[in-house]
Amino acid sequence: MKPLLPIVLALITLSCNSQKRIEKTGIKSIDFGYGGGVTGAIHQYNLHPNGDLELGDSAINSIKNKQTYELFRQAGRLMDYRFNQPGNMYSFIRINSETSNYISWSRGDSQIDQSVIDLFNKLNTLK
Repeated sequence: MKPLLPIVLALITLSCNSQKRIEKTGIKSIDFGYGGGVTGAIHQYNLHPNGDLELGDSAINSIKNKQTYELFRQAGRLMDYRFNQPGNMYSFIRINSETSNYISWSRGDSQIDQSVIDLFNKLNTLK
């Protein structure tokens, strides 16, 4: 029984450190999705700092702290990036911190920075 105690304590410490790193990014949540078309429907996912991924009000996945940290860190680099050119069918990322940065683009738009597409693609693998 005693050999398990150090392992459990180490896991708890690592988990707490990861959560603190997420908080230090300053990002409160990331919303992402797509919309438009004939119906104008919007499909929005929300990633929270605790790793919970929601579609609307329904939890659909839980992400590990390390992966959440990497996504929040990558999103933090885009807080000052401005691009809002939605077309009929569009994708978006909203990065929420003390302020909010909404980035939207038409699918296939070649003017959007590749780092936005990379983040969007990573976020979409979480679903």
